[in-house]
Amino acid sequence: MAMLRGVAFAGALFTLVVCTTLPSLAVTQHTSGLTGAFYAAGGGAGSFSTIRALNSMFGAPTVQGEMQRLQDQFGDTSTFISMFDFAMDDAWQKAGRADVAVSKSSDLTGPQLGEAVVSAGTQHRVFTVQRLFASLFPPQVAADVLLDLDVKYGADASKNFKSMANSFFTDTGETLGVAALKGAHKAQ
Repeated sequence: MAMLRGVAFAGALFTLVVCTTLPSLAVTQHTSGLTGAFYAAGGGAGSFSTIRALNSMFGAPTVQGEMQRLQDQFGDTSTFISMFDFAMDDAWQKAGRADVAVSKSSDLTGPQLGEAVVSAGTQHRVFTVQRLFASLFPPQVAADVLLDLDVKYGADASKNFKSMANSFFTDTGETLGVAALKGAHKAQ
């Protein structure tokens, strides 16, 4: 626990030093319409439900099948869902404190939103949840959320969360035929 506090302190110190030495932005940072659409699919900020968002994008039968596969491969999926819910709520709070405007005007829903989410987290045919968060939120918010997952749940649980998310979105994206994932390799 002392090590996690040290890492959190180092991250905060880094943020303080870097942010105070860089020129401040005169305008509010913004997220893409994808962020607002993803929150809307999950029921909105403050009541975001990962399962609701996934069902909305991929359909309940696909999500149930993939959750069963994750259960067989990794174990407890309820922790994965709880951690994803926490990450999205944490990101919303951090974005609000950083005066980040979340665009709510997006026509993305259903499978089109699912494809956009998978594509946002994919580079060189590899999906990572870290890349997804970096696409949804400003870099500091994304980094802080990942650190908060480590602090709240522990490094091992956070690593398992990332592996499960990577597996879920890669497999579901391949099922959807997302072009960015053709010949995909899973990130660990």
